[in-house]
Amino acid sequence: MINISYRESHEACRKISLASSKLFYFGCLVLPERKREAVFALYSFCHFVDDGMNHAKSAGEKNAHIKNCQNILDRVYSHQRNSFSLPFEISFEQTISRYEIPMKLADDYITGMILNSHFKQPENKHALLEYCYHLTGCVGIMMAHILGEGEKLDQKAMALGNAIQLTKLARDLKQNSEFGKICLPISWLEETNLKETDIINLSKTENADQDILGKMRLLQLRIVSIAEENFKLGLEGLPNFSNDGSRFSVSFLVSSYMGILKKIKRNASPSPLDSQGLSFLEKLLLIPKAYVSEFK
Repeated sequence: MINISYRESHEACRKISLASSKLFYFGCLVLPERKREAVFALYSFCHFVDDGMNHAKSAGEKNAHIKNCQNILDRVYSHQRNSFSLPFEISFEQTISRYEIPMKLADDYITGMILNSHFKQPENKHALLEYCYHLTGCVGIMMAHILGEGEKLDQKAMALGNAIQLTKLARDLKQNSEFGKICLPISWLEETNLKETDIINLSKTENADQDILGKMRLLQLRIVSIAEENFKLGLEGLPNFSNDGSRFSVSFLVSSYMGILKKIKRNASPSPLDSQGLSFLEKLLLIPKAYVSEFK
């Protein structure tokens, strides 16, 4: 049992959020205190699940971590406060109760970390989106319960979450390939006569095969296109997010990732697959756009 107050638990979640993602952290500072605490608590749970999987060195350690995460969900959702052992659990329990976040969504996120750890190349677009749902789509829905009108936003929030993950996949396509993680669907490779080995070897040679590189670039832009479609669908739900800073936070986060998509599309570097990100200045320039969106 961990014997700390709600205030101490909230503070622990705040520090975890700040240390792990400054972009996310500063985007949430405009939220009302209760919502800010809830978002940081949700982030802390997700970070705990993700971080534990990243640091597990064996299948046994991964299985033990997943079991621990599932135990956390069981005791938090059954309000076994005498069994809480981690600082974020107190704030997380308050969050899931106050905003009625279904346990299935949190469990789906744990499933996503399992899928990511035991990655299997998706068969088609449907499987790709299913993978994205378990990594970020379900988190988008959980966030919507805190920041907006809950179930009204489920599909729109899932689309925003999926779009964020698709953006990451497009951005990191080359880096993932270097580790043998092919995120492009098998059906897409078959359509373009590409093999997994073509993609993996592409990152290992200085003079890349221009035909393979060109096909990879087209498939990267295909991911970008699907991400843009999901962002468009998700942004239809923006008016259903509360106009108390919640809408701004969502708009700022979405604008950041859409900015990455734009950089990927206009990439003119020697290798069109090089990872693209936003500079600090570019992120700052997105603030006025997000602010205007809050009042639409």
